[in-house]
Amino acid sequence: MLSEPMPQIGTSDNPFEGVFDGNGHSINDLVLENSSLFYDLAGTVKNLTLSGVRLANFDYPTLYPIASRVGYSHTTGEGDEATTTTSAGSLYNCYVNGDLYIYRSPYSMIPEMYVSGICGRVQHGSKVKDCYFKGSINASSLTVDGKEVKNTTAGIESGLANTYLYASGISTIVADAC
Repeated sequence: MLSEPMPQIGTSDNPFEGVFDGNGHSINDLVLENSSLFYDLAGTVKNLTLSGVRLANFDYPTLYPIASRVGYSHTTGEGDEATTTTSAGSLYNCYVNGDLYIYRSPYSMIPEMYVSGICGRVQHGSKVKDCYFKGSINASSLTVDGKEVKNTTAGIESGLANTYLYASGISTIVADAC
């Protein structure tokens, strides 16, 4: 187990474009610094298991254990000079086990909470194959002293005031996926 939160791999300007082969190994009790292990995935992640994933930062309540976005797009220039490039990514034989917990800080100005078992968005011809999430998705709002005051589980009407929970087992959004 890592003593410090794991930083995200890749950014919106520099997506992960290589191959990450977990070789059938499991990363247990992973604490993520941001919403996912990979931010923009334009490469391949395969043969990876994550168990006991937790989120360290509650200011932006989003949790997609493996990847925020599978597939990448970047626009340069403006108006008629704008050029957009896209790249597909892929997830194969990836598993997430255990319960996922997402909390919205009382200081957060963002009313939405997004969580899925595998990834956030699948786009630009990207592929997700032979992947699964096994566990439950739990969402909570915290009081100032950190104690739960209201909570919900995916599939049950939210008791969180002015909070919208978007939950899914695999991906919250699939756009142009094959």
